[in-house]
Amino acid sequence: MLFFIVMVIGAIIGFYAYKEDEYLIVACIMALIYSVICALIYTLILMAIPMNVSQTVEYVEIASLQPFNGITGSFILGSGTVADKEYYVYMKKEKNGYRREKILTNKVLIYETDKVSPRLEWTVSKYQIPSWLCPKPIARYLSYSVSTDFIMYVPKGTFIREFKIH
Repeated sequence: MLFFIVMVIGAIIGFYAYKEDEYLIVACIMALIYSVICALIYTLILMAIPMNVSQTVEYVEIASLQPFNGITGSFILGSGTVADKEYYVYMKKEKNGYRREKILTNKVLIYETDKVSPRLEWTVSKYQIPSWLCPKPIARYLSYSVSTDFIMYVPKGTFIREFKIH
């Protein structure tokens, strides 16, 4: 609501600043231009105001895990790179089956534990403009979510700690 009030005020200022012009169309065009300028300034001010932040932890259960480096074939806890990107590929449990997913290895911290089922957890931070500052359709475009802190829990014994050469 406040957004529309600011736009109307901008339009009124633009119209009255040019109403003495001999052409009414000039005053109308200037009202539109002032309205847009006020809306842009208002949006910039909104970006400077602290947003409401909510954090939730989400997870997916995984069925298997293997490093993947973009080369065909299977690698079991091996390593390799192609174009400096290395991935963990895992099977995500869904309603009636599994979906293959991947995540960059440098974004994941892995813990070996038997206390929880194998899973990939992450923190989702949602940043939202306070509702009293902006109408919901516009606030949707100014709000955003960021996923961080990826943690993968795998069963104990997943990592190979000794290599024996025969």
